[in-house]
Order: sequence, then C-alpha cells, then structure tokens
Amino acid sequence: MKEEEVSRLSRRRFLHTIAGGVMGVSLLGVSAPSLGSRFQEKEKEEKGKLADELEANFTQRGFSCAESIFRAAVTTYGESEELVRLATPFSGGMGQRDLCGFLSGGVLAIGMLFGRTKPDENEKKGKCISLASEYYKWWNSNFPLHCADIRKFGGKEQCTQNGRKAARYLEGLIERELEG
Repeated sequence: MKEEEVSRLSRRRFLHTIAGGVMGVSLLGVSAPSLGSRFQEKEKEEKGKLADELEANFTQRGFSCAESIFRAAVTTYGESEELVRLATPFSGGMGQRDLCGFLSGGVLAIGMLFGRTKPDENEKKGKCISLASEYYKWWNSNFPLHCADIRKFGGKEQCTQNGRKAARYLEGLIERELEG
C-alpha cells in the first residue's frame, strides 16, 4: 500500500475509538478488575513477563499487534480472555496500516486496569487518561505512530522489536501505579 493511500487518524478520532472499545467491556458483562492483593503479590522476577507473553502471542500464536499486547496484559493481570476480542479491530493500524496496534492495544490495557465503570468515578478517569497520555507520549518519542511508517523500516521484525519495548514500558507503567 502506498503511503499516500494510508489514511491518518486524528487524535480525537483515536480517543473516541479507544473509548468505544473500553465501553464495549461493559457490553460483555465483565466487571472492572480489583486492584487488590492479586496485583501486589506479583514477584519482582516476573518483570518482563508482558514482553515475553507479547512476543509469544505475536510470533508464535498468530495474534495481531493490538491483540498481542492486550492479551499479554489480560493474561498477566488475570482478566478474562474474552476481553481480547476488543483489541481485534485495532489490528494492523485498524486494518488501514494507520495507528500502531501496539499503541492502541496498550491504551486498551491501561483502560482495562485503571478505567472507570461509572460516570461519577472521575478520579479513575483522570488517572486512566494521564497514564494513556504518558504511554502515548513515550511511544511518539520512540517510534512512528503509524503502522505503514513502522513497516517501512523492517517489516514484522521491526514490529516485534517495538512491541517488546512497548510491553516493557507498559509493564513498568502499570507496576508503578499498582505499587504506588
């Protein structure tokens, strides 16, 4: 696909798309996770587990970029694998080689762990948006935003490398918040 054929996704449209995906969680009847002891019991030697799980999902199990990073978070933090379907439409830059699936899938993971389920949970909303913004800014300072631009520099191998780095960063971000 030629670069000029790749449509660009505005930030507003991206955030609306992510919000729609997160809202889909409630349609599946899945409750928000408890941030209790099950997260605090994680051993320090599990650091990097998200990156290892992502790579296995992406290179061995046949999951897409967005599904791989989101599934890694789902399995690492003990949530229902039914949630993985929320990441499917974000695969391959939303099927348009647009916004990278590792970025959008990571934002979904943040929403899964820190998002709100009721409109009056403004503190959760603020925290979630802040974490998503931090992840987005980190990504944007390290990699191109768009799938088509990333693929130009090394195909799936480049995607795998970026995905592992993103998973390590995301895991650190999540762990920092869970421990804080």
